[in-house]
Amino acid sequence: MKPLQIILLPFSVVYYLIIILRNYLFDKGFLKQTKFKTPVISVGNISLGGTGKTPFVILLAKIFLKEGIKVSIISRGYSRNTKGLLTVFDGNELKLKPEEAGDELIVIYNHLKEYGKLLSVLVSESRVEGAEWAEFYFKPGVIILDDAFQHRNIARNIDILLFDALRESKSNFADKILLPGGNLREPLSSIKRSNIIIQNNKFSEFKISDKLINFGKPVSVCSYKIDGIYSSNNVQFDISRKDVIALSGIVDPESFYKAINDLKGNIIKKIEFDDHHSYTLQELNTIKGILKENQIIITTEKDFTKIMHFEEFSSKYPIYFLKISAYISFNKEELENILENIVL
Repeated sequence: MKPLQIILLPFSVVYYLIIILRNYLFDKGFLKQTKFKTPVISVGNISLGGTGKTPFVILLAKIFLKEGIKVSIISRGYSRNTKGLLTVFDGNELKLKPEEAGDELIVIYNHLKEYGKLLSVLVSESRVEGAEWAEFYFKPGVIILDDAFQHRNIARNIDILLFDALRESKSNFADKILLPGGNLREPLSSIKRSNIIIQNNKFSEFKISDKLINFGKPVSVCSYKIDGIYSSNNVQFDISRKDVIALSGIVDPESFYKAINDLKGNIIKKIEFDDHHSYTLQELNTIKGILKENQIIITTEKDFTKIMHFEEFSSKYPIYFLKISAYISFNKEELENILENIVL
């Protein structure tokens, strides 16, 4: 245990008591939930980021969109420089820049924009306000809430809870303690509120965690596949035997590095920033100074949505992004049955 964690443990106890009281008040009906006629699905986790909510939200939305069912996706819009309720995509055009919407929603838009008027994407700190606007204006067949497990003031038909398989396999002390001393946003007992658990294996193969099975909830497994490495012009690029500078601003870049290695890229340097990092021209100029002849830069799709707007950098230098997609690799039927009960 790190010294700072020891110092913060008393605050974690206080936070635990607050969360237990809050959940009790919701469970007993003292704190009210706003209900909607439209089916609502929440995708979330009980730990700090990195569980892969964005690829899973895209996967989930496609299930409905392919059936011709209109979908509204609502997220807080992490790292955005705006506030309040805003429309990111109205079915016709992208309304906001990455810094205004948050990087993850631009990634969602990029993957789903082909569905046009069947899709709407909104940002709102209040999921209730977002759902009210979506239901009134876009009239979706289903509303998907990104990162909303803790937002209990909005009622939902399905709670989907994601866990990162690699993190579960390591099971360090911080993942057993609540904030601010640890990584948990809620105690593990809160898992009982979920309807289904998704173990996200990403690019690795893990058996289903006994800990997750023991919660008595259905468990499905999500995995990632590599769609390719792409340029700013959306042209696929072969990185085999290329010297790569790996650039990322995500919680845990290990799966990102693994994907580059699987594509036979030779990582010669790793540059890591905090999750949702907002890049500056000075930082990109520093990276440019590191870049040598015959070397390329590969970043995540989320990071690229922000870097591409520095056109003098993204158009002149060999920077590419990794494009991935998620799929259900185990117990797909269980998830589909749960979804069918409310929408399909």
